[in-house]
Amino acid sequence: MEYNKFVEELMKKIKETTDIENLDVNLQSDGKTLEDDRICVTLYDDRETVHLMKIRSMEAYRAYQSGEKMEAIVRDIKDDIFIYREDIIQNLRKLRVYENVENRLFIQAVSYDREGLEQQVYEVVGDIALVLCFEVWENRDNIVKVKIPFWILEKWGKEKEEVWQRAMENTARRAEPRRFRYENLIRDPEYDGDRFMEEPLEDSVYETGLGMCISTAKKVNGATVVFYPGVARRLSDLMGGHDFYIVFTSIHEVMVHRADIVPLETLCCIQKDMCENVTAKEEQLSRRIYRYCRDKDCIIQAEECV
Repeated sequence: MEYNKFVEELMKKIKETTDIENLDVNLQSDGKTLEDDRICVTLYDDRETVHLMKIRSMEAYRAYQSGEKMEAIVRDIKDDIFIYREDIIQNLRKLRVYENVENRLFIQAVSYDREGLEQQVYEVVGDIALVLCFEVWENRDNIVKVKIPFWILEKWGKEKEEVWQRAMENTARRAEPRRFRYENLIRDPEYDGDRFMEEPLEDSVYETGLGMCISTAKKVNGATVVFYPGVARRLSDLMGGHDFYIVFTSIHEVMVHRADIVPLETLCCIQKDMCENVTAKEEQLSRRIYRYCRDKDCIIQAEECV
């Protein structure tokens, strides 16, 4: 069975065997490489859309080619769906009371151009949206979340500013900012970066054109880090008090470069190449270069790399 037929059959069987009302199964593909294809399993419940899981369809296809039966692949996926679904529904019910969920609220940076956010709580910086989310369920490999709509704030009896501040504090505490050295990333797969908010950095890479790679210890959703309170200012301090450019190479990390050392045109070429040839579409945050302005203590759009 060829790949496209396999994926079509797999999605059909997942839908049939789970037999869950309001469950949707579809293929997410950017058309560049089959390795980036994902089968997305989505649950609709009480006005909420919850992405239960994403399945690497090429990995499933390789298992099938190696002799694993279609029924066994479907059964494993079905078992995971039912485990996730039960936990998720229980946690979704907690949304009715603010005190039940306040410690699991967080902020995530997403592409504003690709997300439907009309009813959600969010703030916009250029073409990036910072979105208020609730962590429904998490394991080592996956975080299931829902975006918080405005009607829930009304149900909680809370103002946006109070909830937003709590969510940002949660995010900064649970996903601590880290700086990553390139040589350590290559040498040590377990390397989780260097703290820089309080501890001084001993090297002087920030004085050169190399720039810094900024993310979180887990290297997940690290692009949000530069929007944490005080992070951009601290990075500027480490760069001698200079402005710096921000390159959102993916949703998981950013590169920062001193604005007086690295030409904007160079960064645009790098970002354009990353978006077209390296970063999967679903993990792209922005094609634009941003700049931190120290005098105004704000992040602004500098250039769109088309």
